[in-house]
Amino acid sequence: MPTREDVRKLKALFKREADEDFFFNNLKSAAWLQPLADEGYFGLPPAPIVEGEYVRFPAWAQSRCLARLANQAPVLAVAIAATVPQTDNPQVMHDLIEVALAAPPAEGAKLRQKIATVGRYRTNYEDLRRYAMHLANGGLALDALKVLAPFIGFMPDPRLEEKRERRRQQALGSDLEAATRMPEWDFQKIVKDVVPRLVEADGLLTIRFLCDELDRGIRHSRWEDDDENMHDGSVYWRPSVSDHRQNRLPSPRSHYVAAIRDACEVTLRKRLEAFQEVDAILAAKPWDIFARLRIHLATLFPDAAGEARLREIAMNREFFSGPWWTREYTVFTHEHFRRLAPEVQNTVLGWVDQGPDEKTLDRLKRRSDDTPFDEDVVRKRIASWHVRHLQGFKANLPAEWTKRYETWLAAGGVEDPHLGFVIWVGEAENAHGIGTSPISKEDIDRMGIEGLIAFLKAWEPPKSFLGPERSTVGSVMEKHIKEAPAAYADTANNFAELSPEYVAVVIRTLAEAFAQKTISNVEPVLRLLSWVTAVHGRGREAPDVDDGWDYTRLETARFLEKILPLRPVLMAPEYRGRIWSILSVLARDPNPSAENERLHEQTDFDAYTASLNRTRGTALHAVFRYAGWVKSFSVHNGHGFRVDTELPEVVELLLERSDPKRETTRMVCAVFGQAFPILHELDTEFAAELKPIIFPAGGAIERWELAWTTYVVSWTVGADMLRALSDEYARAVEGLAEAKSTSRSHWDPQQALANHLTSFYWRGLVAWDSPLFQRFLLLVPSNVMTSTLEEIGRLLKNTDGTVSVDILGRLQRLWESRVDGWKQDKAKGVVEASAFPWWFSSGKFERQWATRQMLAALGYCGTTSVDYMVLETFAEQVSATPLEALQAIQIMAVSALETGRFFYTDKSARAILYAAGQSDSEKVRGEACGVRDRLLSLKYDSFRDVLERPPGDND
Repeated sequence: MPTREDVRKLKALFKREADEDFFFNNLKSAAWLQPLADEGYFGLPPAPIVEGEYVRFPAWAQSRCLARLANQAPVLAVAIAATVPQTDNPQVMHDLIEVALAAPPAEGAKLRQKIATVGRYRTNYEDLRRYAMHLANGGLALDALKVLAPFIGFMPDPRLEEKRERRRQQALGSDLEAATRMPEWDFQKIVKDVVPRLVEADGLLTIRFLCDELDRGIRHSRWEDDDENMHDGSVYWRPSVSDHRQNRLPSPRSHYVAAIRDACEVTLRKRLEAFQEVDAILAAKPWDIFARLRIHLATLFPDAAGEARLREIAMNREFFSGPWWTREYTVFTHEHFRRLAPEVQNTVLGWVDQGPDEKTLDRLKRRSDDTPFDEDVVRKRIASWHVRHLQGFKANLPAEWTKRYETWLAAGGVEDPHLGFVIWVGEAENAHGIGTSPISKEDIDRMGIEGLIAFLKAWEPPKSFLGPERSTVGSVMEKHIKEAPAAYADTANNFAELSPEYVAVVIRTLAEAFAQKTISNVEPVLRLLSWVTAVHGRGREAPDVDDGWDYTRLETARFLEKILPLRPVLMAPEYRGRIWSILSVLARDPNPSAENERLHEQTDFDAYTASLNRTRGTALHAVFRYAGWVKSFSVHNGHGFRVDTELPEVVELLLERSDPKRETTRMVCAVFGQAFPILHELDTEFAAELKPIIFPAGGAIERWELAWTTYVVSWTVGADMLRALSDEYARAVEGLAEAKSTSRSHWDPQQALANHLTSFYWRGLVAWDSPLFQRFLLLVPSNVMTSTLEEIGRLLKNTDGTVSVDILGRLQRLWESRVDGWKQDKAKGVVEASAFPWWFSSGKFERQWATRQMLAALGYCGTTSVDYMVLETFAEQVSATPLEALQAIQIMAVSALETGRFFYTDKSARAILYAAGQSDSEKVRGEACGVRDRLLSLKYDSFRDVLERPPGDND
């Protein structure tokens, strides 16, 4: 072990500062730290060096060494860092934060006061964010907040004196805006990223801190003589508490509202009984925005709020009539008016009945220049006032009030398309609700691509309601790229260093051009993609914080997924390393984390769709494309291809991403389920190794369901998948007994399973008497079977030529088995029989069998949504089956009358009756007369002359 004496001997060898720096930069053992500290080596950090107008921040080898070795002895490193004198040198502060991050949170918190000190010079806010996250993840919410407070807390408007003078001169632009010390982008990242972790550690403490800071921010945004007016103007700087595109002016105050809202919602979802505490924190603040937040929370959590609180909100006359709470009060009444007590409803409706108060009435009568409106205009404006105050809950009105609402509408009242907003920025001022572009496509024509790039580097969008935005510039760029994709492909790498919105437009639009094979020079585009991942690739830290490049990374992954299958036209084997270097980064992108997935999950959450809209999911889809692309160039392409030898990089990644301990998102489970057939085609042995991980047995039910659902709805597969996944098919069939499908969509897993198994059956891949198929027939829900039988009929109808006798025989057996089952369950027959018109009209089956089955089906279902197909088919074969055709018409006509459905009295029905009436058979003619008379008795008068007049074009 090194001693203090060893350090003294070493010190004697240092001849110059460079020798000392060399020693610290190359030190490998933390055993030296204590004796070095004892000799005072960590006691004199370099101060910033001011050189004229510039400031230089020299690095300190000692602090770098301490940060580098902190992992070996974190407690000792923190203790030494705590002795380092306070400094304004951000390079030294960076190293001290690295020391804190290497230690357990409780130890790292000991450096809080040193790190939280606001220096004279720039602060590395990313370091600050990481340190606060570290403390929050350790449950040290109070320490994290104390670190953040000097940086995200509000301070007075930095232009206070300038604006004071402008206000004295009554000039525009004199409104105050409280500021934070850090730039808005860094502020927004910290609020979005760290606050959720703080809420997890201590929700109420975090809410109190945020509310106190927003209160301070509002006070710093007001003039001294505004004290009597307690309205905070939040309807302008935060029109909606909930997320809404009308929140167009980003500001620290607006971000705080979102943070408070989210902190409250997360806290209450974890512990609903805390509602009264949360509500009390908000109620202690005097400003409008806190009242709006209280209404918002009561709307979301009405049971926790309680009837007394709901009554208090509903019967607040200021909320009803004042503009400051309109948005939240409108949403509240829309959601909960029906549940309010009758006396509360009557009170609110009474206010509507009374009409506008005197002040409001005077405003309705006069223009902004104080000249009066005509009486007719005033009546309409008053009617509109009534309409607007009922509009939010018009669906929940009593019948008599619904009539009154309609009366006010008829009197000229107009419904407000932007109900609840005091001002609306969008359609009225701009058809698309966004600013126009500062350049046109013609401008780009004149300036050329290099001129466009120069413009994009220099131009900054103004901060205004309807000012130009990067997205509108991107729309103009996209149009230009589509007209000259080759020129942009040749210069794609020149778009590096631009804002992510522009880079994403270039990548997305060129991907479409490559897919359409209108261009082929991929080299410059690959250089751009490599730049995106090298410079803006994401690590695993802070997975749920958008750094501005999330969408661009997603478009990068989509680009590769789209063009890799176009092998080998656009790609050459020498690109392999570069493509993989891009994919390997994107496939490990942290977006999304499991926490983010759970936070945003809705009842209709679709993990597979989510994978197509997240960077990591899309990149994993592209990895499988990449594997197939590499295989296409392999000399072992075919049965000799082995992924472990030919694609070791893919094997490593897939094992990593399929490990449930490392990858916990639902999205990736779905990706592997969808990709299993691709994996099986690549290498059956490797697919067999991964199968138990992708489709886990036992208790991992959710992972299995995600993978299975995505697989079964994504593919129509053959015998190889039936053999490879036989156990999974059996497991899925047993699942049919546990839940009934409510969907007839192919995206429903039960429906997809039925399509798979019936496909296997008619192709002869699964036997009729196999346990799997018989169990399926026993358990399949009627609505699923109906859709499956209908799909079979569609396939038959759309098949040109004949169908093999074996297939038809198997299908006939399937249908007859269903008919036999209806004898015990007539309700099932009513549903499933409606599918046979497709089989009948396909013309593939022997006529007598098909006709007999069609009549039997009509005996159960009576009429269907495709009666016209049945009639057309009977009309085509009426000479061979006239009596059956007449019987079908009568069944369908009677059933339509009984069920209130429409009977197709079209040319096909008339053709059948006319042909039967002209038959040589007396029996057929007599039956035709009987059916005609039956139709007339049912009031189908259009058939009166059907036996004498042949059908024409007007029938």
